[in-house]
Amino acid sequence: MGLVHFIVSCVYTIAGISAFIVFLLMHYYPASVYGFVTAAISAVTAHINWLHKRRRLSLWYEIHELSQLYWLGFTMFALGFAGFVYHLVYYLLLHQYTQRMDLAVACIWGFITVKSAAILMIYAKKYVREAEGPNLIVNEQQAES
Repeated sequence: MGLVHFIVSCVYTIAGISAFIVFLLMHYYPASVYGFVTAAISAVTAHINWLHKRRRLSLWYEIHELSQLYWLGFTMFALGFAGFVYHLVYYLLLHQYTQRMDLAVACIWGFITVKSAAILMIYAKKYVREAEGPNLIVNEQQAES
C-alpha cells in the first residue's frame, strides 16, 4: 500500500503545480494559491511516504519534526477548510446573479487542499506513533523490582 500512497501524493503534487501555473495565467488567484499549497503539502507527504518505504524516515526526521509536520497539516487543513467554506458560500450567494467560474474553481481547489492536508496529518501522526514504539504500561510493582 505504501507505493500507492506515494504515487497518489506525486500525482497531487504534479496537479497542484499545474493548477498553480494555469490558474495564475488565467488570473484565478485564489485557486492558484490553493494549487501551490496543495503541491507543497503533497510533496511533503510523498517525501515522508518515500522515506518510510525505504526505511530512512528516522534518518531524515525526528519525532518532534514529524509532530511539527502534523501541526502544519492541521493548520493547512483549518485554513483550507475556512477558504473552502468562504468560497462556497460566496459562490452560492452570487451564483444566481453571475456565472463566475473563478469562485467555483477556488471552491474545488480549497477542498483538494483540505484533503491533502488531512492526508499529511494522517501519515505524520502514523509515523510518529511508529517511531515512539509500543506504549508499555508499567505498574508500580514492576517499577519497584
